[in-house]
Amino acid sequence: MSASADANFYGGNDIVFGRHDEFWRQMRRLCATQLLISKRVRSHQAIRHNEISRLVRSIAACPSGSFINLSEELLNLSNNITGFSVIGGRCKEQRMFLSTLVGANQLLNGFALADLFPYIPGFIIWFTGCRKKLDFCRLS
Repeated sequence: MSASADANFYGGNDIVFGRHDEFWRQMRRLCATQLLISKRVRSHQAIRHNEISRLVRSIAACPSGSFINLSEELLNLSNNITGFSVIGGRCKEQRMFLSTLVGANQLLNGFALADLFPYIPGFIIWFTGCRKKLDFCRLS
């Protein structure tokens, strides 16, 4: 696991990067029986419909010939749907959250010298200043 993935995903103790042990099986079972059941997915259909309708209206309201940052709009759509599903409303600190998410994504997808030398990652992460960036993304 890369240094940035290790920092952002708590050392691989999650359902995506976790080892396939008893803890992972329990998390998978919990997701399958509580989060991803069809009844719960259908209960959020109105939220998805409303947010997609809002996105289409905002795109239709743009002047003809103007540019639309579709990546940003789809990121906002995803964040709004998640926010309504989880907390019942839009995220108040959405801009800060999305900028932190983009920063974490850049760290995950970027080149990391520590990945080439896995036997001395602590020194390389400290030497390149990557530790500060990783801590900032994780804590913000």
